[in-house]
Amino acid sequence: MQQAIASSKKGFTLIELLIVVFVIGVIAMSIGYIDFNEVNNRKRAEIFTNDISRVFEDTRNSSLFWRSVNWVSPDAWRVIFNQTNSGTFVTEYLTSNTWQSYDSDQYTFQVDFPGYIWSISCNNTWDISSWTWSVVFRWSDVSFSGSCDESDKIMTLESNYSAYTWEVIINAISGVIETR
Repeated sequence: MQQAIASSKKGFTLIELLIVVFVIGVIAMSIGYIDFNEVNNRKRAEIFTNDISRVFEDTRNSSLFWRSVNWVSPDAWRVIFNQTNSGTFVTEYLTSNTWQSYDSDQYTFQVDFPGYIWSISCNNTWDISSWTWSVVFRWSDVSFSGSCDESDKIMTLESNYSAYTWEVIINAISGVIETR
């Protein structure tokens, strides 16, 4: 009698359990498919836009804190940027009515393609008639030039990296530089 009871108890073999776990894993991966290239591109777009924002913020802070260069406190700071193939952001400072380039890796940014500036707008009016723009920081005051002028209060730079779009918004009224 004991022999009949023992033979009727059957369990799964190790191979059967491994096959079931494998099938469940395949189904779970097909449902929750993650495209790591897309995640990588989204993060690169965010880093690209944060680099642009950092140049503006560092330049604004230099103006606010009267950062001296060669023992001279500049009258103003500005960031010049363009949408040409060179795609550079260059920081300059004003002393004795002359703009001089500030040579520092922290204040200069080279646009690396495929990341680039997609468009620039002033007060939500898109204008690409000029390929060069600048933002001037004079103490706590902010002004724009290029397609934007001093009457414009908000400049938006839209960057595009592998189909991901981010914005850097500079508010001339409050001086706030926002990334989204």
